[in-house]
Amino acid sequence: MESASYSTLAVAQKGFDLLQQGLTTGQWEPFLEMLTDDCTFSFPAGSYKGLHQGKTMLAKFLNYATESVFKNGLLLTLKRITNNETTVVFEVYSEGEMWGKPYENQAAIAFDIQGDKICSYREYLAVVFTLYSNPK
Repeated sequence: MESASYSTLAVAQKGFDLLQQGLTTGQWEPFLEMLTDDCTFSFPAGSYKGLHQGKTMLAKFLNYATESVFKNGLLLTLKRITNNETTVVFEVYSEGEMWGKPYENQAAIAFDIQGDKICSYREYLAVVFTLYSNPK
């Protein structure tokens, strides 16, 4: 049963807002403060593919994303939110530059909530590629 003092959706929405802020600025501390120390996260591709545990490991992943992959930031446009008592899923459209090349994608970002913290972060990608212009 959900705690009366916390709304799963409100906690997740705050976390999503801070995730967006981190993707734009590279400042992850506010988002990381919303995570349990033993949180889990999973990502579907690349060197962080698979299930991982711990806030420290997630911090490494997020810093890698903004320092190496999306150096100019990544813009998320929220399309839909779906939730139940413990989980909130954000469907997003993302765009930016991946390793300096134009990038677009659709993704689902799921947070499991425990009290006022995020205890699990999962990301699902619809398309994993960089959109290159076709020189003619």
